[in-house]
Amino acid sequence: MEEKREKKNRINFVERMENNDFIIALRRGLLLCIPFFILGSFCVLMTSFPVEAYQIWIREVGRGTVYQAILWVYNASMGSVTLFVILTVSYSYACQVDATEPGFYMLTSIVSYMVFVQEDGGGISYSVFEATWLFTGILITLLSCAVFRNIRKVHKQHIRNKYQAGVDVDFRNTVEAILPVISVVLLWALLRLVLAFCGVETNLQNIGSQMLMRLFQVIGTGGFGAAVYIFLSQTLWFFGIHGSDMLHIVSTEMFEQAFLDGMISGNIPVFTKTFLDVFTLMGGSGSTLCLLAALYFRKNKKDRTLFKAAILPAVFNINEIVLFGLPVVLNPIMIIPFVLVPMAQLAVSSISIYLGLVPVPSVQVGWTTPVIFSGYLCTGSIAGSILQIVLLVMGTAIYMPFLKWSGEHDERMLKNNIEKLRDEMTDCEERGEIINFKRGSKVKRECARTLTRDLAEAIEKGEIQTFYQPQITNQDSVYGVEALLRWKHPIAGYMYPPMVIELARQNDMLDDFGIALIEKAAQDLEYLSKKMSLMHMAVNILPAQFESETFCERVEEILERHDFGDCIMCLEITEQMALSTSGTISERMKRLRKAGIVFHMDDFGMGHSSMQYLQNNEFEAVKLDGSLVKQVAENERSRNIIEGIHQLSLSLHYEIIAEYVETEEQKKILEGLGCYIYQGYLYSPAVPLEKLEAFLEKYKKL
Repeated sequence: MEEKREKKNRINFVERMENNDFIIALRRGLLLCIPFFILGSFCVLMTSFPVEAYQIWIREVGRGTVYQAILWVYNASMGSVTLFVILTVSYSYACQVDATEPGFYMLTSIVSYMVFVQEDGGGISYSVFEATWLFTGILITLLSCAVFRNIRKVHKQHIRNKYQAGVDVDFRNTVEAILPVISVVLLWALLRLVLAFCGVETNLQNIGSQMLMRLFQVIGTGGFGAAVYIFLSQTLWFFGIHGSDMLHIVSTEMFEQAFLDGMISGNIPVFTKTFLDVFTLMGGSGSTLCLLAALYFRKNKKDRTLFKAAILPAVFNINEIVLFGLPVVLNPIMIIPFVLVPMAQLAVSSISIYLGLVPVPSVQVGWTTPVIFSGYLCTGSIAGSILQIVLLVMGTAIYMPFLKWSGEHDERMLKNNIEKLRDEMTDCEERGEIINFKRGSKVKRECARTLTRDLAEAIEKGEIQTFYQPQITNQDSVYGVEALLRWKHPIAGYMYPPMVIELARQNDMLDDFGIALIEKAAQDLEYLSKKMSLMHMAVNILPAQFESETFCERVEEILERHDFGDCIMCLEITEQMALSTSGTISERMKRLRKAGIVFHMDDFGMGHSSMQYLQNNEFEAVKLDGSLVKQVAENERSRNIIEGIHQLSLSLHYEIIAEYVETEEQKKILEGLGCYIYQGYLYSPAVPLEKLEAFLEKYKKL
């Protein structure tokens, strides 16, 4: 019991972390910056590729203009990282809590930051947008957004009470933002004044970097200092903060300076920036090459895809793709090995050097130098490369179990969230409402976004399956089958079909989705027509599909490509859809009937009946509403309605199909009421084509 309680508490902690507005905003904001981080990293690689001949060439080609252009791109991307993060994090926070006016959040954050970091003499240096100011930028952004939101929330109601209906929305939003903007900016200006009054100089306002510098001035750059550096730089990644950039001032002004001082004195220390880059951060923060090797050996499709995307940049120690793609950021499981692996490598490599197994790194090498080469170049010995191989194997072994646990956790969380989403949708169905996947809790929206992305990929790859449920007559002959979609999610398994359809509808994928279902049904009907005759293949059509301008044309193209013999392709439309007064439905039905399609009316009997359609014989059959069939044994009114529908069928010449038939009792009652075609679990659930063939063999129709 105690163990279950602890496990529940861990899950609740993870959920709270994942659903926190600030953490979500930070993660999404940093994700938006990834292309620019990678662009800047490749600029560094292009300017510092560890081959002397290349270094000479890149600086001379085009009389130095190519090299200068690369620097321009670097300064505008990685050199402006704090500016990007302020804008993207504030934008993401606004989208999370107040999507109406994200621009005010962005501008308030950037102005607040510039007020705080402005020099005493006035003006702003471009350097305040570099990586060393990242911590300060993130802190000011999150605080500014939170204060702006709360002031605006209180002020908004006051403003709305003053403005009547009909006032321009943009103007009113602007008026609502005036007081919050002024308040937030003045708060930062006031804090700036307090710092100045207390004697805090402008260069100390870079809170993060200056605090770290003071810390390492106390603890030094020996073994303990190196361990603290590794621990802090890796831990910061949990919050999406680039640890190496955050501690860049420490690595360059302390660890690198220690190396230069050692060169002068002839006593080079072990713990230098080169040592840390070469032996503890192979592939980048967290010793990413070890993580990628573990992903490769997992042999999971998702992991292999991530490996292929990230391996080439990681060879040159550029690792943002894997850190955000896995992710390591905000992942309480993966942050453990992310910190543990470099710490273990620090211990093993330093012991190896102290024991004399590997020479002290005495040559500086660029951080983009690939592993194996970097170990040899910095030590001047093959022992450096061998040590790197040992460290890679060790790090990979540490990552493996954590990847497994993280994968299992993610799968459990996704399945649980999908189950909650399905429950919410069924609740909406019971109330006669349509679920909105883009509103509601953060968990719901995130889950829906994930499923939408996966569904789009499944449609593109043709992974949507078609199952078939037989329709059997009272004479035990096959009348036909209904084609039903099935999507087997790679993690959650088969999805609730109405939820799949609604996801496609709300994300403008329904046209292609529906046509793909008709295409697959047509292919299978052509195959079955060679083995039997007079079988109906029915496919459900939603109103949004029928209203598409290209629907009829695309269906006609499918019919032209396939020969059904004596078999019949049917489209099922709901009774409510048939009653559309626009005239579009009727016109398109006539067009498709000329092409060989017949129509069935679905869910007939509980809505607004349409005698005109039945009188004109536009429908070959009607399917009883499922609620009538389910209640036929105990509800006399259901039986009376079905009997009335049968009397109409005698004069208007249409078939009656009953679905959801699950018991012999239901079948006998329906047969007595004049319904002779049945579909339901009494005969078979929806099955794939190969099982359908086996079922039809049983009825001796093949």
